[in-house]
Amino acid sequence: MYEKFRSAFSRDVERRPTVMAESVCKTLRDNKELIGFFDLLGGGIFNRGIYRTLDYGEIDIFYERLCVSYPNYRERVCPFAFDWLNRMYCVDSERRAADHPLLLLFSLMSDEVLKIPFTLEDFHEKYLVESSCELFELGVFESFLAVNNLQMLPRDKCASLRVPLFLGEKFETENLEVKDVEFDWHVNSELLRETRALPEGTVIDRVQLT
Repeated sequence: MYEKFRSAFSRDVERRPTVMAESVCKTLRDNKELIGFFDLLGGGIFNRGIYRTLDYGEIDIFYERLCVSYPNYRERVCPFAFDWLNRMYCVDSERRAADHPLLLLFSLMSDEVLKIPFTLEDFHEKYLVESSCELFELGVFESFLAVNNLQMLPRDKCASLRVPLFLGEKFETENLEVKDVEFDWHVNSELLRETRALPEGTVIDRVQLT
């Protein structure tokens, strides 16, 4: 299982211990495909930190973090991974193909929820193997590591936009900085909630973090 993915994506560190436990994610319960994924690949960090899979102990943490920013997706998704840009990948119980759930990608930096037309296995065995350069912005990733004198990006760190795309800034190396994964999600979630509440057309020319 996941042979092509494991050939294309090298694990950077030893697998973190992961133990199945009761979860608030209804999508996880009785989903043998998802449980098999966590048993085999859970707790991984791959290709110098470009892609990270969750372990069982992180699922509820990431799930609650996601639901604060996107409450309409509560009881519908189960997160299984995140990447170097702190984008979260989830199984979506409301969209299916051949009775297998499809996936969603949540991006706080652009305030987008992208529908991924692949099942969990096909996403890893086909899409990531064939199109990971485009999905993970490999060129920018390499430039970001070089600028910050890094050989890899640790699991608890991410590349964060100094000014998010939803505030009008560009996606480029000069606008990226290393941040703690949890802190980055919290800050951008707060910014999103504030900006979503503003009247349409409001111009934001200054952001102050406290």
